[in-house]
Amino acid sequence: MLCMHGLTRNSAEFAGLAHRLSERYRGISADCLGRGKSEYDTNTANYNPGTYVQDMVSLLADLDIDQVMLCGTSMGGLMQFIVAATQPAGIRDMIINDIGPEIDQRGLDRIKAYVGKTSPVTTWGEAIQQARELKAIAFPNFTDDKWLGFTQGIHRDKGGVPVLAYDAAISQPADRR
Repeated sequence: MLCMHGLTRNSAEFAGLAHRLSERYRGISADCLGRGKSEYDTNTANYNPGTYVQDMVSLLADLDIDQVMLCGTSMGGLMQFIVAATQPAGIRDMIINDIGPEIDQRGLDRIKAYVGKTSPVTTWGEAIQQARELKAIAFPNFTDDKWLGFTQGIHRDKGGVPVLAYDAAISQPADRR
């Protein structure tokens, strides 16, 4: 199973799922360019689903995987649609989360309003509060523990200070539209 994350997320998004499915499936989750532990790109035009899909297809080829189940959230779901359209013979199943055949402009506008534009935080408490303010609409039933785990997954710890684990420049291609 190849798991593909959302726009501002990274492979940590699938840690719980991978653990649950590990006895039955080989799980693969890579950080897309500019997220998690991946490199940032000085050419922001590369921050687009086409590049990310090319990277995932190359990863599958490098791992000699010719049949795969895809699991994707939001942008990862869009990536699945592209993979399925360009590599249909290699797709065994798809699990699509938080995306569909129609994209609501209100959702896009909400995302554009914060991606690459949030204020830096100095404590984990501030990071959790910021995550809640931005994502409560998507996760209305999260407990305090879930918010902590989610927030830790989308940040890096730099000397005790939480820093978002994505290049703020990932917003630039979408801002040009």
